[in-house]
Amino acid sequence: MPGRPLVAGLSFALLLGALVTGDAHAAGPPGTGDLLDAPRHGQDAVTRLGAAGLRTAAARNRTGAGDLAAQLREDPTLWVDRQGHLLVKDTGLVNPSAADLNAPDADRPPSAPARLATAAQVSSAFSLHSRSGSDRVVFLDFDGHRVVGTGWNDEENGTDFTAEPFDTDRSPSTFSTSELAVVQEVWARVSEDYAVFDVDVTTQDPGTAAIDRSGMSDTAFGTRAVITNTTKVFSSCHCGGVAYLDVFDYPYGHEQYQPAFVFQRGVGAEAKDIAEAVSHEVGHNLALHHDGNASTEYYEGQGAWAPIMGAAYGRPISQWSAGEYSGASNTEDDLALITSSGLNHLADDHGDTAASATVLGGPAVSVAGVITTRSDVDRFAFTTVGGLLSLSVSPSAVGPDLDASLSLYDADGTLLARDDPASAMVDAATATGLDAALTRTVAAGTYTVAVDGVGAGSPSGTGYSDFASIGRYTLSGTLPEGTPAVPTAPADVRASVRSGRVTVRWTDRATTESRYQMVRQRQYPNGTWSPSLLVSTRPAGATSASNSPWAAGRYRFLVRATSPYGSSAWVMSNAVRR
Repeated sequence: MPGRPLVAGLSFALLLGALVTGDAHAAGPPGTGDLLDAPRHGQDAVTRLGAAGLRTAAARNRTGAGDLAAQLREDPTLWVDRQGHLLVKDTGLVNPSAADLNAPDADRPPSAPARLATAAQVSSAFSLHSRSGSDRVVFLDFDGHRVVGTGWNDEENGTDFTAEPFDTDRSPSTFSTSELAVVQEVWARVSEDYAVFDVDVTTQDPGTAAIDRSGMSDTAFGTRAVITNTTKVFSSCHCGGVAYLDVFDYPYGHEQYQPAFVFQRGVGAEAKDIAEAVSHEVGHNLALHHDGNASTEYYEGQGAWAPIMGAAYGRPISQWSAGEYSGASNTEDDLALITSSGLNHLADDHGDTAASATVLGGPAVSVAGVITTRSDVDRFAFTTVGGLLSLSVSPSAVGPDLDASLSLYDADGTLLARDDPASAMVDAATATGLDAALTRTVAAGTYTVAVDGVGAGSPSGTGYSDFASIGRYTLSGTLPEGTPAVPTAPADVRASVRSGRVTVRWTDRATTESRYQMVRQRQYPNGTWSPSLLVSTRPAGATSASNSPWAAGRYRFLVRATSPYGSSAWVMSNAVRR
């Protein structure tokens, strides 16, 4: 949809700045009160709001009245609720393979029989976390949810309702092994889409306080994505999902705009399809608009690739987008908007230069990492007496967003070898060529290997750029014999506070360390973290360290093992308040 105004990503830091400078597009607490008799969209919404209502609704959506009117006229999926807040009804996100799920329950055949899961399997499926301790949360809610006092209740004539659990076997009160497998895979795929941000994607209910935002000073908030077999709300849109727009960090009546819904009846019961819809709906909460072209609101992709904010059901590589493909209707920078809407990028975990490279010890190598941006290149160094080098880099096993390359350099920075296999589509859920490997005999000396996110082909054709080729990976293999071993990173790093003193404990897994180092970071009011400050050095074998921060605030700690041959990766604790 060419010409769409890209206005929904104004962060609350910018909003406060606008208040100081008197920007009419950014009002303070927007107030409450109905502007419409029912949710409306298109020109009908513009007409019924009128000039005064448009100005009020625009302030509540952190945009301008003209921009709001243009968005409503141009995007048929955008609606305003009775109080004037924007929401999206994703009618174009209906998955063709889910057509049978639009039938009444009595007419829908159950899925293939599956035995009931054990209590242990249930516990595991509903206790998954991608980043425990984060202030931000995306809760994947599969087991039903009571909806009370929200904008969605207006869709049901103001009545409260229960969104039924995800269910494929007509037994909504229990979860079969096949249903739990879907829960596990959806979590893995969604957590990979958000892996470069400081957010905990979880299947364990974090509680209302961890999701709702009570005001500007509340730094712990997020969103609930309900994956449901309900007919509620769905019956009025027959869509793949619904979500409010740009409300993830909204500090005024945050609970009014919860949850986001993904409808099993519109999306289907396959994990890949549900995960695409979940990341898409949470993307709307984070201010993202649709990726389409001149002929569709939801671009379905090209080659093996599709944008998350399009309809990526049929492509195995789904990534965030900046509208680089031919004929894109939307050129907003998804990653920048997500960052400005409440999620911080993770700090770089491995240095980008030979001087700051993480030192590898051998002969066995297994190091986890995250490529966080298109400019992030993780480098690793080792010194050897010579021999056979065999290394590989593997993105996440399920739903990877990263297409990785692996390069080898000598001490002078000369490129010796590089591997970047061509990616290819196997089926809608699987791609090949996203990993890379190097096997080479090297002489004595110091070397670096680099892991980088890459594209494939041209985004104006059937390929994609490295814009959002980001995400988790594992570097593994063997270094030449005789390469000194680097200590293993500590595990289970946890911080606790008692009488104003912070104690950080960890599990000692190293066998070659000479000491442990601990650094401290303090959270700024805008949610970002301070640079690291070394606060403790402990001897080999230590399992704890203490610190008394000089000022009240919220802190987190990172611990690593060191030796003369290098250092392990830093391992981050949970955040604590002193």
